[in-house]
Amino acid sequence: MGLALVLALTLIVLLVGLIAVRGLGAFWPGRLDLVTLRADAPRDLPGDAFFGQPVREEAFDPTSADEARIASLRAAGELLPGAVGPDGRPRRRLYYVANRDAGQEPFRWVAVMDMAAPTLRPTDAAWIDRREWGPWLGVVEALVEDRELPAGTPLETDAPGATREPVTGPRGETHVRERRVMPLDDDSGPGALREAMRAAAARRAEIRRIERTERIPLDARIAAWDERLADARLRASRGAPPRLAWPAFAAISLAGAAGWAGFALFRNRAHHAEPAAPARTRALACAIAGSCLLLWAVLERPWHAGAVAPEDLDALTRAHAREVAALTDAGEAIDLRLSALRAADARFSVIIREPRTGGFAPRDYSTRTDPLPVSAIVRVTHPNRLTLLGRAGAYLDRCTEFLFGAPRNANQEGGVWGVIVGTVTLTLLLTVAVVPLGVIAALYLREYARQNLFTSLVRIAVNNLAGVPSIVYGVFGLGFFCYTLGAWVDSGPRVSAPRGAWWLMVLLLGVVLLVAWSLALAAASRAEASRWARRGALVLWGVCAALALALIAWNPYFHGFFAARAAGNQPTFGGRGILWSALTLALLTLPVVIVATEEAIAGVPRSLRESSYGCGASKWQTIRRVVLPGAMPGIMTGAILAISRGAGEVAPIMFVGATKIASKLPVSGEFPFIRLEAQFMHLGFHIYDLGFQAKDAEAARPLVWATTLLLVLIVLSLNLAAVIIRSRLRGRRTGAF
Repeated sequence: MGLALVLALTLIVLLVGLIAVRGLGAFWPGRLDLVTLRADAPRDLPGDAFFGQPVREEAFDPTSADEARIASLRAAGELLPGAVGPDGRPRRRLYYVANRDAGQEPFRWVAVMDMAAPTLRPTDAAWIDRREWGPWLGVVEALVEDRELPAGTPLETDAPGATREPVTGPRGETHVRERRVMPLDDDSGPGALREAMRAAAARRAEIRRIERTERIPLDARIAAWDERLADARLRASRGAPPRLAWPAFAAISLAGAAGWAGFALFRNRAHHAEPAAPARTRALACAIAGSCLLLWAVLERPWHAGAVAPEDLDALTRAHAREVAALTDAGEAIDLRLSALRAADARFSVIIREPRTGGFAPRDYSTRTDPLPVSAIVRVTHPNRLTLLGRAGAYLDRCTEFLFGAPRNANQEGGVWGVIVGTVTLTLLLTVAVVPLGVIAALYLREYARQNLFTSLVRIAVNNLAGVPSIVYGVFGLGFFCYTLGAWVDSGPRVSAPRGAWWLMVLLLGVVLLVAWSLALAAASRAEASRWARRGALVLWGVCAALALALIAWNPYFHGFFAARAAGNQPTFGGRGILWSALTLALLTLPVVIVATEEAIAGVPRSLRESSYGCGASKWQTIRRVVLPGAMPGIMTGAILAISRGAGEVAPIMFVGATKIASKLPVSGEFPFIRLEAQFMHLGFHIYDLGFQAKDAEAARPLVWATTLLLVLIVLSLNLAAVIIRSRLRGRRTGAF
């Protein structure tokens, strides 16, 4: 037993240690080698030299041609040290060469025997982190400033390092572009480039500020006006209220109030003169009748949402056109400011050459003749110049970007702040959803339900749910939560019952409810009939639940909360979202919470219950003040297990809410603070995307380790918080008893 525990702990420590070592080392800046190939070396790409970061080295099985070549190089004295291993097998190195837009794969194997000289590490070799297309390895040569001059400007210029040429714009307009190239030497280069990058960062920050505080709110106001007009048109299509709406509404409301007055009267009689069971039954009948009448008055109210007069719709249409036109003009003014900032941002670029082809980092795949804009650069690092302190600074800079930055380059670079927020938000929503539901179910099974065949079947079902594959929950969540319940919330029932039939169902529900109540009272007052009355009441309670669900599902008065959006094929809750993901994971982890809570409730000493009953406390008071506080540590254990499993699940949320890239966070500083309908990014899904869906899985491997370490730390932090709370509750219980 002890040996098994030691073995399990050892494996856990080794696993976490491996993840920590690989994850923490993902952002340490490595050195860049200048690899020069021999003239007779086989090569898949043109060029005799390239920059690369060594990844690993290994031996490989040589062919007969390789053996002959090794023998000839050894005879000529040109075989480099380390080309052949101690076992006589040649060795090769894997280099990360980046520069995908230069027509090469990001990784390249090179046999040591194909190198013309030992690898060099030049100090001017630069690692350029770009916002798109991955890193670029090269030498920073010059800054470039472009200016647009009017058409007809002379092409000759006396400015040093400046050239002019005619250029045709994207819309066919012509102008003259003046390009000034400013070489960067070892003394002035780093400072000038940092200053240019600082100015570009300021412009980008201003662009983001304008988009976030001005453009996006303006677009939201236009969308709100469009939705308001569409909603009014839908409401106008439902017709006008009847002429005698107000008198009928008043009469039926008074009748409903009279029904509730009768409920109060018979309930008081049940406590005084009349027998309790008949008086309670008459009180319930009055309450049902009064509730039905009041419900009819509310649903058939004169100011029903379908009543929109044509003149009101015309006035709203004119107001919509006027407001949208004003907002559109304001948006065009904002777009002009953004265009000016982007044009100023595009003026400055930098020439970064690579040794293989002599070409520079292009603007993009389609514009290879223009150098890389300064605004497209995240950071410039010269790894071969860095001291240990400099490497530590670069490491901290990359770690900070990873934790608080946004993803870029198809999630293969950048940060995971949005992913962290999505993961934590989902886990907290999961906990809020599953813990109360699991505790209520466990309380009913342990404290209220009779231990019979029904409860045995429920426990068997709970245990079976714990063994269902998680992907099945994802399919269920997609079908039920997203496409059924979400569509009902957006646009109401797809097929509504006729009003007359719906009210007959309401009347039937009231009758069944009254009969079930009478049977329950009979079972409680007459022991000889309690068995069959109890069974009949149980069946009728089930019928009541089915009728209530049918009334909700086919309600002809409910047309959805977001009908206008749904009509425009823009579902709000009818699609994938974080709310449905949390509920799906709550169903997945519900058996864990139920079992843990039941065990915790069973562990509360019976003497405490009896002492509470002896002091005159009711059953609910005993549960609330004695049982639940005593079982709280066990309930927290169930919550910890639910957090641990739910935070790491990926398969269900792939169906119901997780996405590769989310433009907005699921939380914000504006009411209601949590966007329950929004899709989100998740660390587990992020790991899957990097490991199996990335353009280059080998390049994304360090980020996979770092993201895995982050997920482990977040789960451990949430579990640690729950453990601390459980320990304090346990301490209070020990001190109290």
